[in-house]
Amino acid sequence: MLWGIGISRASGAAAMRLTVLSLVWITFLVDLSDGDSVTQRVPYLTQTEGEDVTLNCTYTGSPNYMSWYRQYPGRQPEFAVWTYTSADSEEKADFAQIRFSTAFQRTDKFYQLTISDILLSDAAVYYCATRLTVTRTS
Repeated sequence: MLWGIGISRASGAAAMRLTVLSLVWITFLVDLSDGDSVTQRVPYLTQTEGEDVTLNCTYTGSPNYMSWYRQYPGRQPEFAVWTYTSADSEEKADFAQIRFSTAFQRTDKFYQLTISDILLSDAAVYYCATRLTVTRTS
């Protein structure tokens, strides 16, 4: 499942804004063999640079890992953060250490990514997955 975070500028001398763009009810099936999948219902949000933005996805099954990836236009997805659901531990990429946080709700079956104090460099597509999906390719 993916979220798109785009950039828009208000006219005149107004501040830059980040816009979370609706990418229409897309479902990203991660692994059909074990039945785990994630779904993001993407609302249209507008955030001002410096504010926080929260992205949500729901999941089915009982995944051991939940992950977030980001992808800039024309580039490969890159790992942002994963949560080991059984132990409530997580690992973050260097760029995500300070401003990226997650919330995992086993009973409600949702996984959330909050980016604090958003910057223009956060403008990207964000993917939610039920495991460490993206691997290195040569």
